Amino acid sequence: MKRRIFFISISIITFILVIISISYILPFKAEGQIQELKGPWSVDTAKVHIDNASIEEVSSILKSLHTRDVVTMSCEVPDIESCILPTVLLKSQYSGVEVLGDRGRLYSKWLDRFEEHKYIGVGYHFINIPSQLEGGRLKIKLFISEEGAYSVFEEPLIGSYHDIQQNYIRARLFSMACSFFLLVFGICFVFITLLFCSAVPNILSQLFSSILFLDLGIWLTCYLGIAQLIVDPTYLTTMEHVALFLMVPLCSIIFGTIGNHFRNIYYTVAVSVLDAISVLFIIFHFVGVVHMNMTLTAYYIISFIAFIIVVKIIIDDSRKHEMPKSVMSQELGLLIFGISIMVHMMFRIHYVTQIFKRSFVIDNMLTMGIMMYIYIYLLNYFLYITEMYAQRQENESLSRLAYADGLTNVPNRSMWTKRMKELSTTESDYCIISLDLNGLKDVNDRLGHAFGDSYIREFARVMEESFPMDTFMARIGGDEFVVVLENTDIKDTEGYIYNLTEKLNALNVQNGAYRRSVAAGYAYRSEHEKMVKAIGDTNIVVDPNDVYLLADERMYDVKRNMHNSKRIGERWESGNESFST
Repeated sequence: MKRRIFFISISIITFILVIISISYILPFKAEGQIQELKGPWSVDTAKVHIDNASIEEVSSILKSLHTRDVVTMSCEVPDIESCILPTVLLKSQYSGVEVLGDRGRLYSKWLDRFEEHKYIGVGYHFINIPSQLEGGRLKIKLFISEEGAYSVFEEPLIGSYHDIQQNYIRARLFSMACSFFLLVFGICFVFITLLFCSAVPNILSQLFSSILFLDLGIWLTCYLGIAQLIVDPTYLTTMEHVALFLMVPLCSIIFGTIGNHFRNIYYTVAVSVLDAISVLFIIFHFVGVVHMNMTLTAYYIISFIAFIIVVKIIIDDSRKHEMPKSVMSQELGLLIFGISIMVHMMFRIHYVTQIFKRSFVIDNMLTMGIMMYIYIYLLNYFLYITEMYAQRQENESLSRLAYADGLTNVPNRSMWTKRMKELSTTESDYCIISLDLNGLKDVNDRLGHAFGDSYIREFARVMEESFPMDTFMARIGGDEFVVVLENTDIKDTEGYIYNLTEKLNALNVQNGAYRRSVAAGYAYRSEHEKMVKAIGDTNIVVDPNDVYLLADERMYDVKRNMHNSKRIGERWESGNESFST
């Protein structure tokens, strides 16, 4: 656990340092001058006329407007003759827009939707204006389509088209990169999770985490207006709110699955109610009961309640010390993400934005929280994969100890028993070769067990070199070995045994400290089957052990012949001999 906390801490510090570095790299310096239209403004509504209004007074008037109200605002435009393609960047909220000069309309958007009582979203407008405005005043008319459409009115910006566009893009570059990463990462992770579902631990949490990444990518893209150059902002606003309202259900499902918290009846009931309300807000929007922007306050309250529930459970889990390390690290990531959402909600409230000066960090607080969550998520997977690899290595090591001979590293008797069971289920022909070293006891007695062990190791190495690479071979006793050949005929088998004896003879020439030789006998499954049928048993099921016993019997016949011809002991001259029927 300490190692995991160390890695997470280092990762968080690294991430924060990268963010701080980006904040110094990304700011855009315009070639020309970008100015804010701060006024003074003249404001006209059906009930109010104000001259020399500040931007704060304009915001106050807009906040008091109701559905179907129309407001006209005008202000003097600074000197823009030096600007190439003078452009005004205006943000509208749930309203139609019309921009007028002294000679008439310069720009309009969504007036038809306003007349038809259709939903209008939030959008940014790049409005080209003449280099010289008669009277030097710009008039903006807003057609309000929702109650409380404007919580705050952002000052329009004016400058050359290139500078305005580049400033708009650069201000969103970090979040744009994060949103694209989330979309690509989410899509890839969904497919990876589904493709390797049998190998992925806790498949539900992984699947919903992938969907959450996609949802966050969509939300960032729509909220920041990144895609509005190719998609109508009204549709982007709808997608933004749908993605936002799905965050609570997705996070509650992920949190419930990673720690099996759905077994807690109180958690299940509470989040089910909160999730149902969130989804109900989405349904109300599409059936026309109430638009989602009107239920944002209620959704924020729901999010805060869900956040408190999650924090309470995480605190309880940390006190009990019952949760696995991987679960605690994932819960930590969700907690950081939840905190960033709460902070983001605070900064969307108008009076808080007046207290804190806007900066790169404040504007990208939620984006940083999202990336921090993914950072910890990926780090958790890195640690999980590392631990699984170490566990796999340990299992392989234990498997080798269980099924490998400690002296020669070839399979041992336990592995031979396992291989025999596999052979009992096959219908294909195979050959079993029984091998027995000659003179091992004499080497041990005369030269010591160190030389005897060297004899055994040398033979195992020569045996591996003499047979095909995929051949099964095992040491099943002190001086006893066995080989299983498949898809070979008698000629091939005799050739392998001949190669084995020749390699042993070559070693004898190189090092004559002791004589190396082997007795070999082999038998085929097919010949044993014919032998049994020859005595009248037609329902025989061939037992691999019977084939091995036949090969072993033939090996001992060879061994006896070698003794009788005085090829054992000090008078070995010609090496080895094999036997077949």
